[in-house]
Amino acid sequence: MASLVAVAALGPPVLALTAVRSHSQTVGLTSAGLSAGGQVFKLPQSTDEIWHGGLSSKTGNDDEKASVSRKLATESVAFHFSLQGLSNSLDEGWSRRLLKLLDSFHYCFDEVLLTIDPQHGGKTYGPSYLPGPYANATEEFLTSLAGQELLNDAQQAFTSAAEKLKVHCTGRKAGSEAGVAGGVHVIDYASPKTHSLLAQAFDLSATLQSSSTDSPWSDSPALLQKLPASAKDFLPARMWKNSLMYMYAVNSASSQLLVHADADIDLLSTGLGGGARPGFVESAARALAKYSEVASVGAPSCYRERDSASPDRAHGAEEEIPQVSLAEAAVQGWDCSNGGCERLGADLIVALQTTQDATIPVVPYISTKLFVTNLARFKSLWPLPHWTDQTEVLLMFALARKHLKHGFLQERSTDLCFD
Repeated sequence: MASLVAVAALGPPVLALTAVRSHSQTVGLTSAGLSAGGQVFKLPQSTDEIWHGGLSSKTGNDDEKASVSRKLATESVAFHFSLQGLSNSLDEGWSRRLLKLLDSFHYCFDEVLLTIDPQHGGKTYGPSYLPGPYANATEEFLTSLAGQELLNDAQQAFTSAAEKLKVHCTGRKAGSEAGVAGGVHVIDYASPKTHSLLAQAFDLSATLQSSSTDSPWSDSPALLQKLPASAKDFLPARMWKNSLMYMYAVNSASSQLLVHADADIDLLSTGLGGGARPGFVESAARALAKYSEVASVGAPSCYRERDSASPDRAHGAEEEIPQVSLAEAAVQGWDCSNGGCERLGADLIVALQTTQDATIPVVPYISTKLFVTNLARFKSLWPLPHWTDQTEVLLMFALARKHLKHGFLQERSTDLCFD
């Protein structure tokens, strides 16, 4: 099977077709989860299980169509998996986690996108700046041995994901002869289209602070002095290390909804409810359709949720907001044990956080490790404020400014939880 690779920025990509073999041998795995011979690691799978979701392929016989009709979706859904330029060493075993996520979601995605974000500097915890390269980051990545290896691994992983979907998605686009849409994308930091996306997705104007008032990662004079001279005119070097990658994925997807997962995510609690609960993607899509004020939905927490079954938790009921700093929340996650949560029916929990910004004193908490978003609503957040701040922080302010929310599924709403 051939895998599709887009080594480009946005718009019509430059395409390269590479033939990739795939086998089920699992001996001598590399850090990406591939065998020493380059074959893709495959998890054991039941070939007779038909997954939910996915748009109809509009082909096949009547019996086949009838057998999958109750599982079909009405909106197209893309699955996005992000890789850093050093993922073979930083995110060991990412290929196995990718396939495990597909098994955990048991959903027939219409599109699968693997985005590689080349090492390009950027802000990180400390705060400090990561080393370059900068403007020529993509060129250096593509011409390096490590870059070529990661690109090849990503191609093979996409092929394996497409084959898995074809097995479980009879009667859907992903199970058709053409297979799932999408492919492997490498962000091209030298492309004018990437520069255009940067200006479209982030508020780069001087009228708004580049970071929030109470952010420990603000652009202080002392921090800016640490920025190398060669990075002064390269805006992504000042941004949080992978902020642009999320916007790139949102802009690249052709579907209506997008499921994003970081490469280091590993779901340990799956199959909850003994098969009686709906899947994560189905529940999130249903919640997005039900609540127009919700832009994105995260997986339920395995332990942060408290007293969610109380009968007095009515729709829209607010509790006391805890005095936890925004910075602490961005690092440690949300917690309702001290209040500060709004429950939307029996479906979602919206975790609220206080800020030191008098114009936006309360914001909804969001985690970017695993979430489902309505792409039109997500793009309505653009241009994002505080463009150099930590990704979750700038998204929290963006949601509050647009009077939108990020909700977490309540644990009983789906068959997995995450933390």
